[in-house]
Amino acid sequence: MATMRGRRNGARLALLLPGAALASDAAAGAQPVVFEFYYGLGCENCEYFMTHMGKNLLEAGLPGDQVQVTLLPVLGGRGSAPELAHLCALRSGVEAPFPVDSPELASAAKFVACDLGNIQRDQASEAAAKACAAEAGVDWDGLAACVNGDEGVGILQSAAFAAKMQSIRTRPHSDSEPYLFFNDAGLDCGTPYPTSCWATYGPDGSQRKLPAEGSLAYVACSALPGPLPAACSAPSAAGVAPAAAAGAGHTAGLEGGSTTVACQNCNEVGSFNWLDEHRARPAPDSRWLLAAVCALFSLAVLARSGVLWRRPDPQRLLSNEFDQGSDAEHAVD
Repeated sequence: MATMRGRRNGARLALLLPGAALASDAAAGAQPVVFEFYYGLGCENCEYFMTHMGKNLLEAGLPGDQVQVTLLPVLGGRGSAPELAHLCALRSGVEAPFPVDSPELASAAKFVACDLGNIQRDQASEAAAKACAAEAGVDWDGLAACVNGDEGVGILQSAAFAAKMQSIRTRPHSDSEPYLFFNDAGLDCGTPYPTSCWATYGPDGSQRKLPAEGSLAYVACSALPGPLPAACSAPSAAGVAPAAAAGAGHTAGLEGGSTTVACQNCNEVGSFNWLDEHRARPAPDSRWLLAAVCALFSLAVLARSGVLWRRPDPQRLLSNEFDQGSDAEHAVD
């Protein structure tokens, strides 16, 4: 997430975003917290997000009356058949977000993840999409009717869908799909999956750090009013501050919950890096720096004393050149 669409000054300077403040806001209005995930069909990051971080949130066991999710593809124009298939699978979430525990959302998300995987492997086809629908529990006949009839294009051209697409452009967010939002603010997440969300974007584009780095479930739980649902005490919903994670076996969590974090500074998951340019780079170990300085000093001393190497004698070089010239003259004679 090196640059942003919308307003962003690129700063990672932390305006602290306390979980208590988020929780008090939710409690005052008794409103559910809302995630928004917008993805592209040709986006490798998006397929990885759906099979890791998004899957983790949907399977966390959070209550649907307190946590809601909008999941939609980023589309334009009339839309191709594969694009409309995704939009049709998620059509119930265009007007309003899904409850996080909605069976319809779970099935649609599985279909999306499966089909994105086929696209990334260049194996996309109608037959492959139909197999994904069967595996995810999505009604293929209803999906095909939506795509081939007027319903899919109607949803694509609807005011509700247009408003969702416009909302992406008007709020600060990363320039890399998927575009993530939490309670109307852009959300910054990345590797290592699925535990690394660390900041939201303010209206001016500046980043506001979360109380700790954690999963999407942690982000949701940090904003819920008490008493927290049982799912928030699970290790998958705990957050660990990046600085604390350096200690082996360190544990921390929400409301007394705990989790052990093996590595918060890992730079990759499998063979794939995502948005890692935003991760804070660890400071170099001073011991290595001292060792490097000492090594350079030792080399300089050895070089000056002639132990490491000796300069060639200029006179000897000239003598060799003349000797070679003399031999050549004799050869001519």
